[in-house]
Amino acid sequence: SRQYATMNERALSVRYQMAEILEYSRAVIPVVVFSSFFKSCSLIPCFLWQMGLGHYGVMRVIFFTIHSLNCVIMKTVLIGSHRGLRRTFRIHFS
Repeated sequence: SRQYATMNERALSVRYQMAEILEYSRAVIPVVVFSSFFKSCSLIPCFLWQMGLGHYGVMRVIFFTIHSLNCVIMKTVLIGSHRGLRRTFRIHFS
């Protein structure tokens, strides 16, 4: 019947959406963990400078270098970990 077909389509759509959420979560969780670690590490130069153990300019360079590396590495890991993002990336940049 038509109602049964509509219910099957909805169930299939829900299963697809759940699979997408699961795949994205598997790709995002490691990125969030490592990004948090990198950002925590970027606080070290701030503490060192406040304790008088480093030159302000050098500590700024270290701070921003850590944040820049975090950005590049995390985006690369996310794109590499997620099939859909990887496919889109290849389409645009290959």
